[in-house]
Amino acid sequence: THRGMEKRMEGLTAAEGLVVAERICGICSVAHGLGYAEAVEQIGGVEVGERARLIRTIALELERLYNHIGDIGNVCAGAAFHYGTATGARLKESLQQLNERLTGHRFLRNLVVLGGVAFDLPMALQDDLAATLGETLAGFDSLVARMEANPSLVDRLDTTGLLSHRAALDLAVAGVAARASGVDRDARRDHPHAAFALPEPLALNVITRTEGDTMARVMVRVGEVRESIRLIGECVRRLAPGPLRVDLPEVLPGGRIGLAAIESPRGAAVHWLRTDSGGRIERYHLRSPSYANWPAVALAAESAIVPDFPLVNKSFELCYSCTDR
Repeated sequence: THRGMEKRMEGLTAAEGLVVAERICGICSVAHGLGYAEAVEQIGGVEVGERARLIRTIALELERLYNHIGDIGNVCAGAAFHYGTATGARLKESLQQLNERLTGHRFLRNLVVLGGVAFDLPMALQDDLAATLGETLAGFDSLVARMEANPSLVDRLDTTGLLSHRAALDLAVAGVAARASGVDRDARRDHPHAAFALPEPLALNVITRTEGDTMARVMVRVGEVRESIRLIGECVRRLAPGPLRVDLPEVLPGGRIGLAAIESPRGAAVHWLRTDSGGRIERYHLRSPSYANWPAVALAAESAIVPDFPLVNKSFELCYSCTDR
């Protein structure tokens, strides 16, 4: 089905467009909201403050965390490893309850606004964040250890759903799927945004594997969960007093183009828009990572037996909503 999100944007003001962008995907609200906001901020010629950039990055990595941990649990479900499924769901739920305490929304919606963020992160919430992430990491490490110690699970994941390095490049695969096939590509480093674009940017360890199978995609997520927790801690340590929001022009300049690429949990989400003579949105385009990656699922599934298709599908964990934008 075609949802008509791009057409819906035409004629909207910048503020109205943000409401639509955040709802392109239910579980990537921060990534899509941030991509749209950074494109608009380019057109408006404004520079978001450091504190706001750091808070945006904390939200972006929290979104990656609950998605990746939930995705690993879903892969376990495909192999009937019920402990992994239940533990992944429990850890994801804990993170989403944290999201609600931080922003008032389990999916972190309405945090990103044009020019900055809507909510601050006071010390009490910083302590809550640190405590919850500490508990999450301990539970997650235990889950991974049990997965690696389960020979039947490892046997189901190893060499299942192979995607070669060459195929990943030819299909322009994005995100975890690309990095698990040896493609060293991450928009946080290659197209810096949020705190990755500060004068002293966050240092990012890009997690890659070369095997290109379901196990590799799981292990890239494992590494990225740990890296996201480290990045959030670094953002909190760097928080200094500063404005949460800067004002954009009341009417955006006409005939301007804005472009942003944000590393969502599934890969680079690319947002492009152009304003008309009155400063409203004349044309908007989104290239979601799920849209780019669906052909790779079909290719990877060719070598899999029928009972392993759920493993292949869940190891990519693509979004129908983003694809049918």
